[in-house]
Amino acid sequence: MTAALSIIGRETIFELNRRGERCRVLIPRVEKQEELETFFAHKQMDRGLIEFAIGDLGVAQSLPAAVDGVDAIALIYPALDFEVSQLEGLAAAVASTCADQPLRHIVHLSAIGADVDAPTRLGRLMGRAEHCVAGIGMPFTHVRPHMFLLMQNVRSFAAEIQRDRVLRLPLGHARTSWIDARDIARVIAALIVKPGNNDGVTLTGPEALTGQDIADMIGLAAGYSVTFEDLPPEKAHGRLLSNGMQSWLVADSLTMFEAFRAGVAAGVSPMVEQLTGSRGTRFNDFAFEYAWAFRQGEDAGQLSGWLN
Repeated sequence: MTAALSIIGRETIFELNRRGERCRVLIPRVEKQEELETFFAHKQMDRGLIEFAIGDLGVAQSLPAAVDGVDAIALIYPALDFEVSQLEGLAAAVASTCADQPLRHIVHLSAIGADVDAPTRLGRLMGRAEHCVAGIGMPFTHVRPHMFLLMQNVRSFAAEIQRDRVLRLPLGHARTSWIDARDIARVIAALIVKPGNNDGVTLTGPEALTGQDIADMIGLAAGYSVTFEDLPPEKAHGRLLSNGMQSWLVADSLTMFEAFRAGVAAGVSPMVEQLTGSRGTRFNDFAFEYAWAFRQGEDAGQLSGWLN
C-alpha cells in the first residue's frame, strides 16, 4: 500500500482491514507511523493486520524489501510532482523483485483522461504511468476517477462558503459527477481482494449535479442559504496561484474546468456499485456528514486529499 498518508491511501487501508486482509503500508519515514496509528485507533482497526515498511516511490532501491513477500500492490502516488523516470524506476524495481514471485494483481490509481497524448500534463503523466504499470508484466487494473472532482476538495472552500454564503467554481451551467474519495478506496480494496478481469475501470459519483445543486445541498446541511457563482477562468487562474498551486497544475486545472463547462464530466458510471455492491456516496449525504466544516469554516490547510 503506497501513499498511505493520503486520504485515498488511508481509506483503502481501512477498507482492507474491514475485510480482514493483511496490509503492508509503505511510509517514507518512521515518524509518519504515529500519524497513521492515530487514524487506525480512531477507526478502531485491527492493528494486527497491518505492518509498516520504510521506502520511497522516488528511490527505486528502497522498494524491493518493501515489496518482497506481498501478493498484490495498491499503487497510489503521494504527490503530483513526480517524474516519469521515477515511475519507470518503480516499474523496474517491482518487476525485478517479483520475477520469482509473481504478483496476483496491481491496482493502479490513475485518472480519467490518462493518455500519453492527453491535452494536460497530468493526463500525459498518468498515461505514461499506465504504460509503466502494464509493462511490469503482472495482472493489473487502472482505476480512473475524476481526480479534479473529489467531494473532499469542496471542503477546501468551506471558510469562504461560511463567510460569503457563496460557492465559487468555474463550472458554468454544466452538470458534473463528483465522487467521494472513500468510494475510490472501496473500489481499490475490492479489486485487491477480487481482481476480476478489468484492466481499467472509470469511476464517477452516482449523480450529475449543477453548481447550484451542490450549493443548495451544502446550504441545507449547514443551515444557511448558499448561492453558486460561476468563476470566470481569469479569476480562477489568479485564485489557484494565490493558493500556492504550481503553475503547470493551474494550467491543467483550467483546461479541465473548460472541459467540464462543456459537459464532459456529466456522465455517470455504474462501476462503484458494480465492484463494491453498494451505491456511491451522494453529495447530499456527504454535505450532511461534513456539515460541521461548512458551519465552522474549515481552513483549506486542514483538507487532506490527493491534490494537496
